[in-house]
Amino acid sequence: MSINWQDVVTTVGSSTVALAAVSWLIKTGLTHRLSREADEFKLRLQAQADAENARLKNSLQMTALEHQVRFSKLHERRAEFIAELYERLVKLILVGERFVATDVFTDQRSQGNNEFNRTLEEFQDFSIFVESRRIYLTEDAYDLLAGFLQDLRKIVIDVGVWGTVSFPNLDTQKQFLNSVSQAFKRFSTDLPKVRKQLEKELRRILEGESEPTRSTIESA
Repeated sequence: MSINWQDVVTTVGSSTVALAAVSWLIKTGLTHRLSREADEFKLRLQAQADAENARLKNSLQMTALEHQVRFSKLHERRAEFIAELYERLVKLILVGERFVATDVFTDQRSQGNNEFNRTLEEFQDFSIFVESRRIYLTEDAYDLLAGFLQDLRKIVIDVGVWGTVSFPNLDTQKQFLNSVSQAFKRFSTDLPKVRKQLEKELRRILEGESEPTRSTIESA
């Protein structure tokens, strides 16, 4: 039996065309599916990124709010401390002045040192108050305050020591009167200058300014 090559060629050609068509359809469908899945994947990634960004933004906002509230309370406590500190300091200065002006003479007449001891106790109480809350002060404010207290205590002690001598003579009386005179001078000249510098530093703390250098304070 003879083979009709024309039919064979036609059949094979038709099969090749069919296979090519099927292959094209499969490729097109696969490409479309992959493209769709890629788009869906991108959308999922974008949604996840948006959700993560929102979560992070919310977390940062909460942290910032907590930070603001915490430091707001800290500044409030610091302001309360400085207000009480200044009130106590003014009272302490008045105690020192009162001792030099009147109380020391009471001790001298009674040959005792009751007023002197009470004045020193006032200084001790104030020092404990400051030291237990020192963290609220800048280094410069603390140094100024410590120096001011040291000067004030020295004035009171100098007067108190000479004023409570058990058996005063002419020489000790002169020493006593000289210490009183020097004390009044210190109260009217030196101490107000240091007090003014301290007040400026305390105001800087309340206003939230950066801590100034020592040269800045001394030149004020």
